[in-house]
Amino acid sequence: MLETIRQYGNVKLVASGEVLELRARHLARFRRLALDAEAGLVGPEPVPWIHHLEVELDNLRVALDWAFETNPQVALEMCVAMGNFWRSHGMGQEGVDRMRQAAELARRWRTMPSAVPEADRTVLAARVLVSNQFMVGFAGWAARETAAEEAIALARESGDPGAIIDSQTNAIQTAAMTGGGPGRDGLLAMASETLELATRFGDPMRLAIIQSSIAMLEASSDPAAAERLMELATENARRSENPWAIAGMVQMRGHVARSRHEEADAQRWYREAEGRFREIHDIRFAVSAQSEYAHSLRRSGAPAEALVEYRGTIREWQRTGNRGAVANQLESIAFVFLAQGNGGRAARLLGAAESLRETAAAPMTSSERVEYDAQVDHVRELLGSEGFAGAWAEGRRMTTDEAVALAVSDHDGGVT
Repeated sequence: MLETIRQYGNVKLVASGEVLELRARHLARFRRLALDAEAGLVGPEPVPWIHHLEVELDNLRVALDWAFETNPQVALEMCVAMGNFWRSHGMGQEGVDRMRQAAELARRWRTMPSAVPEADRTVLAARVLVSNQFMVGFAGWAARETAAEEAIALARESGDPGAIIDSQTNAIQTAAMTGGGPGRDGLLAMASETLELATRFGDPMRLAIIQSSIAMLEASSDPAAAERLMELATENARRSENPWAIAGMVQMRGHVARSRHEEADAQRWYREAEGRFREIHDIRFAVSAQSEYAHSLRRSGAPAEALVEYRGTIREWQRTGNRGAVANQLESIAFVFLAQGNGGRAARLLGAAESLRETAAAPMTSSERVEYDAQVDHVRELLGSEGFAGAWAEGRRMTTDEAVALAVSDHDGGVT
């Protein structure tokens, strides 16, 4: 309806004295939708639920805003319930920002006077922090690693098996992807405990995620064990009948193949994962899989083919405001230009990426740092100290739009 009509209707509503009653009814209605959708999104047919939530998204936002003002418990329940939707819906910052807001509220709410028993508040707060732990990973793996300690501690304090399993699984998966964490022995001990809990909990989707994460940890040292674990994880994903879990296991197969330096297999799995995620309208993970495919192409000596993929993914990451991912793509495209002998363009893109990471507080992982340092040394050798410093400084002065334009352009626009 026209904005003027909406405003007129709102004035009349306020004058009627029924605002609070109607807001309460509206909140109850959309709280119920969020809680119903939570189960549907991890079931065999999540797409209709995604569409339903998309249609009602403005109503959900209004209800959630009101809940944050007036009913902390409902606000936190809705944020936890909508976590899977935010993870799957496009790739925007909304879910990350909402979960951060919820985490801040959960920390305060635990100590507020409330009719809700302390034990129940602790469980809900733990679930919020676990959801936040997962969600902030979309701003960069390092952010999820930072959030893990608090989430695991509160999950253990709550005694809630789902929160314990999910917080520890997030930590294991993060460590498997980044090479960080408490060390291999500590991770495997945590993984064994988590696997036992998930087995008792009887959730095949959680089992699949844990088994695939352990497979990542084992891939380089015991390929046969990793393959057995991936087979079990794939079977559990199929048992869950959830297409997101099935697609996720396909992508994890790509990660395991990559960690064994089997790039042709990795590319095949990543391409399949991208297609599966696009089928269920999960753009975030589809672009993630496409990005991994591009990395594999570049590592296997196909820079031109990788550049075609990167030019698509960087635009998607930029469109949705994932600045850490944009920085990663700028670095990756710089590596491609360096392989083609264009050191000046590479240095400018690397300078722009460094500035963007600082602004976004999105540091690279330790495993990314190894390749990055080697490539930076190569650029410096190619350009010489003075040429390198000038091109790098020029890149640092670029806006994100300018850097992305340089990355995707067919023209250099500067010194090589």
